[in-house]
Amino acid sequence: MLSCLKNNLLKMNKNKLLIIFFASLIPIIQPLSFLTSFNPRLNSNNAVLANEKDYDFYYDRAIKYLDNEEYYRAIQDFDKGIQINPNDPSIYIDRGIAKEGQKDLKGAIADYTKALTLDPNNLDAIYNRGWLRTDNKIKNYDGAISDFIKLTELEPKSVENIIDLATVYSNANKNKKAVKILDKGIALEPENGNVYFWQGIYKILAGNVASGCKSIRKSKKMKASDYDSSWLRLCG
Repeated sequence: MLSCLKNNLLKMNKNKLLIIFFASLIPIIQPLSFLTSFNPRLNSNNAVLANEKDYDFYYDRAIKYLDNEEYYRAIQDFDKGIQINPNDPSIYIDRGIAKEGQKDLKGAIADYTKALTLDPNNLDAIYNRGWLRTDNKIKNYDGAISDFIKLTELEPKSVENIIDLATVYSNANKNKKAVKILDKGIALEPENGNVYFWQGIYKILAGNVASGCKSIRKSKKMKASDYDSSWLRLCG
């Protein structure tokens, strides 16, 4: 009986000691929490971490919507991401693609342009804006030519960029200029049959049918991936 009482008293004393111990910590803990709440560096770091997490969440979800062609929802999430971090050129490019999906061509061009103010040499933004400027609803050929000239300057050994630039000149009804541009492509890659094929087309469009047909036939022999036999119907 006495041993039971002793054990109970010991337990009670231990509990009291624990209560007293934790109570004694309150004056220490409260000032620490007070200091933390008024420490601007700690608060700003926590805010940045929270914003980065939110940004990634909205951006990642927007990309999923974009992949599923849910353009309206994608744009909504891109907008939220931009509110958190307005300095990432990639999000403007992706929102521009979503706007293209909604046929908002001017809005898309504005987004690509915004991306280029943040990163003037961004190849994706230049390429996307360049092609969009050739759209029949926009027809800003001078702007498109400027964009593709910039691409050829940034990637001077890219024959694909040279073909694209020539195509933009042709779209602007400057086929003789397109032919000359493709001479540079042939000089870079003389075994590239696609350059001969497109040069043949632009020669025909410029009125030089005989020379154009010769270039297209050459691209056929070279098994150019872009070759289209329908153009030879003009050659007789």
